[in-house]
Amino acid sequence: MKKFFAVCIIGLFLGTAGAFADHPDGWGIGLVGRGGYGWGGGGGGLALSLKAPPIPVYWGINLDLYTNYFGFGVTGDYYFLEGLIVPDIGFGYFIGVGGYLNMGFYDETYGSSWHRKYTTLGFGVRVPLGINFVFPISKFHLEIFLDIAPSIGLGMTFTDKESEYYKHDGHSNEKFLALGWGIGGELGVRFWF
Repeated sequence: MKKFFAVCIIGLFLGTAGAFADHPDGWGIGLVGRGGYGWGGGGGGLALSLKAPPIPVYWGINLDLYTNYFGFGVTGDYYFLEGLIVPDIGFGYFIGVGGYLNMGFYDETYGSSWHRKYTTLGFGVRVPLGINFVFPISKFHLEIFLDIAPSIGLGMTFTDKESEYYKHDGHSNEKFLALGWGIGGELGVRFWF
């Protein structure tokens, strides 16, 4: 059984080694619009997409600024299966596995009576499933992609001891740990050069 498993793993790596030819060679950089639902793994807003040539990881780097909130995060995905659905027009698909790390800082005010300050940290794994179009433009390429990315991991919340929320109504939990989950969606554009 161990030999069969080892042969399957080696076959998977050899079979997907040529799959990277479906994406252009070189550097890929672009913008990604994100949305999602869940706790600890979701998120919305804009992100920077980056792919460096020697590393088979597609990175997403986001910075979120809202009223009373500052957050940042990173995702890294390895596409273990990708190919072309309609080669003539550059229409393809990808399936990957990756990870995420998010951190957020909140300072919320509830009326004039009390406020809540807390920090969140979420990390875990995600599985991006998507489609893409790659258009050649002279010696460069433009890629448009759409994916969904279910995720699961851990999420932590740390409440500031000086927060009025911490002192209000007997709230005594300074730290909170829970299962994080989400289903994210991404629509992005990458410029390959």
